[in-house]
Amino acid sequence: MSNCTNCGEFILFGGIKDGLNHFCSEKCRQRFSLAAIEQLAQEHLPDNFVEQQVNEFHQSDCPCCGGRGPIDIHNSYRCVSLIVLTRSQTIPQLSCRSCAGSAKLKNLLLTGFFGWWGLPWGLVLTPLYIGKNLYGLIFPTPSDRPSEQLRQHVKTTLLIQILDKENTDT
Repeated sequence: MSNCTNCGEFILFGGIKDGLNHFCSEKCRQRFSLAAIEQLAQEHLPDNFVEQQVNEFHQSDCPCCGGRGPIDIHNSYRCVSLIVLTRSQTIPQLSCRSCAGSAKLKNLLLTGFFGWWGLPWGLVLTPLYIGKNLYGLIFPTPSDRPSEQLRQHVKTTLLIQILDKENTDT
């Protein structure tokens, strides 16, 4: 029995241990990690350097098809069910808009065929995930500026590179 490192909530049973930290849920563990990354970024990475790196990354070639950018992190949604088992996923993909549209269409079709077969969650989540993928196909994210998700990815990558360099130097 302990308190969540992130939100302070009392944990009676279960929870998630991560090193010396104990969290009430996976969401709290992720929030704590993001806050730690943000703090490290403020200490080690000047804002103008981060913005320059984000913009360069945003304009680079697509890692999926090799075509010209801009690239970003796009989410597609999948739900697959089998009687009492339903698995739903948000799938982030670093790609151009064209590759992201293909992934959304693929997951829309997979969800449309295989999402319905689970009770009760398959019947509940399938229309929601079909709607999310359709919305993403009809109204794709603007490609004129990098998303916050891409910005966070680049910051994390830069911090990992800096921390790896510091560890190898010592």
